[in-house]
Amino acid sequence: MSMRKQIYQWTLNGNGAYNSDDYPNAGEEISIFTGDYGNVVTEANLIREDRFVVIHQFGSTPGIAVPSIGGSFVASGIVDGTDLIGWIPNGFVNVFINTTGYFQDPQNLFSGGISGEASPYPATAAIRPTNYQLSPPVYALPDQTWDIRITFLNDIHAFVASEGITDIPTSTVLARVFVQYWLFDGSDALIANNLLDLGIDVTVDNIEWFRRQLLQREGLDEETWKDYLDLAEAYRHMEDVRDEYLL
Repeated sequence: MSMRKQIYQWTLNGNGAYNSDDYPNAGEEISIFTGDYGNVVTEANLIREDRFVVIHQFGSTPGIAVPSIGGSFVASGIVDGTDLIGWIPNGFVNVFINTTGYFQDPQNLFSGGISGEASPYPATAAIRPTNYQLSPPVYALPDQTWDIRITFLNDIHAFVASEGITDIPTSTVLARVFVQYWLFDGSDALIANNLLDLGIDVTVDNIEWFRRQLLQREGLDEETWKDYLDLAEAYRHMEDVRDEYLL
């Protein structure tokens, strides 16, 4: 059994002499794990039978769309001659379970997700956000795949063409995305599934609490739903007491 906090960062850097194949189109969904751009892995995040994932936090670079000084990208330091050094496209991040996006608009249609302006990353001396906390968190269950995708709303190719840019240095960071999640496996994953069945949030504290309750009841038949329901009732009582204390 184990529980591990995992953090993954995706970065899209410049690639030297400009080539349109190196950068995504506006409105194109990009997987930060298996997409065609940036640092990626080779396999989709398929949850194995003995694992359980809780996705709870993410953020991305805030984007800019217009120059900030006198209508000039050069004066703003965004364009230096023919090199792109500081222009960051405005991006939105969404969480996917299989093919379903977590964030949708009010008509249950596709939404790009949360912008880097709303959940900036990385933190700076001036801005130290808590990033976007998923509440409730998103669960990825056995045999499901999960993904984090970013969609740029600004057209990198059109911007490069309009500004006469011929080079995007490798030191230029066009975008970053990070995601933080908990990975439970073995008996911890089994407990996580039981908590989910009982309508209890899957957190590290709740899994440890549930395990302590089981250990205190030696000989418990873990398949007996009455005993599980007793644990759920004890948990809810504990939460009620905690809420009253906080109020």
